[in-house]
Amino acid sequence: MRASHPSNAPGRTACRPDGTVPVTARRPRLVATGPAWLRRGTQRVDFYHTLSWMLSVMTQTYAAQQSTASIPTRLTHRINWWQAITAGVVLSGLVNLALYLIGHLAGATFLVAAESGSDEVTAGMILFFSTVPLAVGTALAVLLANWWTWVLRLAQVIGAALALATIAGIFAAEAGTGTAISLTVMHVVVAVAVVLILEVVRGTHRHNRRAE
Repeated sequence: MRASHPSNAPGRTACRPDGTVPVTARRPRLVATGPAWLRRGTQRVDFYHTLSWMLSVMTQTYAAQQSTASIPTRLTHRINWWQAITAGVVLSGLVNLALYLIGHLAGATFLVAAESGSDEVTAGMILFFSTVPLAVGTALAVLLANWWTWVLRLAQVIGAALALATIAGIFAAEAGTGTAISLTVMHVVVAVAVVLILEVVRGTHRHNRRAE
């Protein structure tokens, strides 16, 4: 029995008598798909080009995120200190007047105990204490910040603490429940206004220092 040539075994490519492999019998060459730098050779990938591509994608993604996230910051840079104070004071006054009206509609009397009996907290008093101290305090902080920028952060803490600490006087005046709740929320509004106004001013100061 004639032994079969190893080249004629199952799973192997048939050879010619001279030992060469026919062109049609040769295995097809694998063709890589993808970017040009991925097609260098049959199965080889250029590591450095891959790393460079990944870094470029990450950089573009980070830049897009920073551009989107910095939109509010760029808007605050366009606000001057007096615009920030004016807007904050006006909003504080309007919000507290709205709370005063809501309190009246809810049945709050806005009567507080006094030495002569009881005094009524009027809309004019609400408007005055919601705007004048806020405007004077923030303007003074901005003025001092021309020499010491850390004053703005300190003024945020002190201003908010004073607005919240005076809430104790509401309960000491033996005000009704509706009156106490309304006045307490008004004090919180003023405290928030102090922090937000001076935060905008701080952002403007930082932007101006970087631009110099």
